[in-house]
Amino acid sequence: SGWYKYHNDGLDERAAYEHFADLHWSVDKWISDFPNICNGSPTTIEDIEQCGKDSSGSGVWPGYIPFVPKSVDKQHYYENLGKYDWYISGWSDWDPNANPYEKETDLRTQYRAMRYQSNQDLDKANAFVWVSVAARAFSLAETAILIHNRRGAEAGGGDGSPISLHARPRGRTGGEVALEVRFK
Repeated sequence: SGWYKYHNDGLDERAAYEHFADLHWSVDKWISDFPNICNGSPTTIEDIEQCGKDSSGSGVWPGYIPFVPKSVDKQHYYENLGKYDWYISGWSDWDPNANPYEKETDLRTQYRAMRYQSNQDLDKANAFVWVSVAARAFSLAETAILIHNRRGAEAGGGDGSPISLHARPRGRTGGEVALEVRFK
């Protein structure tokens, strides 16, 4: 149930941030407001790509990241919009007259927070899967120990109870639980 809840929350949040980006980021604005760091103003995606290739590694603002259309790779498209400064000029609240080294906008910050929450919930869902796998592995080991020791007890080898659980208070507000496994 934990996996189901967090997985669905993460997917709902993903749909919300994708919708948010579709409302507030556009390729046309990205191109038209792209900072003048190239020889001439870019007028197409190909111009920006060439500018990026020409300036890559030169320290020119802000570092080239190839454009990935949503139709080609939806996950990378949405990741790149918020993650890389190369795409800042596509946000509707980015001022093309501002310092091009000012790499944050309120919308981009909000978008990044939405993506972060979605990823956190999807990670929590995955953690539930791993806890479930660990619980199953522990259960298998416990069963194997019980069967092994029961056979030993039936053959006259002892009380047949290799596992005990102890709980005790620790300090004023804490406690500890200990699982003891005895091997014969």
